[in-house]
Amino acid sequence: MNCLRMDKKWLLKITVLSLTVLFLPAAVFAAPQFGLGISITEDGQVIHCPIKLEQNLRLEGSLGIHSYDRENSGASDTDSIVLKFGGYMVRNVYEKTDIYYGGKVIYEKNDTGITDQNGYGIGPAFGFEYYITGHISVGGEAEVYYMFHDRSGGDAKEYGTDSRVILRYYF
Repeated sequence: MNCLRMDKKWLLKITVLSLTVLFLPAAVFAAPQFGLGISITEDGQVIHCPIKLEQNLRLEGSLGIHSYDRENSGASDTDSIVLKFGGYMVRNVYEKTDIYYGGKVIYEKNDTGITDQNGYGIGPAFGFEYYITGHISVGGEAEVYYMFHDRSGGDAKEYGTDSRVILRYYF
């Protein structure tokens, strides 16, 4: 059982490294504008990597790593990794304000030390950005998601909503 758990962790590390190696060169060298952002949600902090391919097309990946310490509750601690990748159509609605809409694919991994849970999902998302300067924007985003969780105790399906405020810096 521990060997299987180790193989899953090794596979996850290889997958994340492979995706980084594949997409980072394209993001840095081929994209007209690359950025970094941060959002704070009820689950913790998330790092965003927006890539403006054209004036009306943007790709954005995000990574959230969370730890839940449950002291004196009898429940085990949980470590969580959430990767999201989305594609968006962008429209300028007023001088410094854009709206965007599109979809995301989601991967989530939770580890309690006792059980593991992998989740895969999709969902539409929309948001807005207000450009404080030519490089800095602040905005809001909302998404609806549908997740399928592969748990060691059995499979489960989940749907819900998520929202966040995002501060982005474009290089």
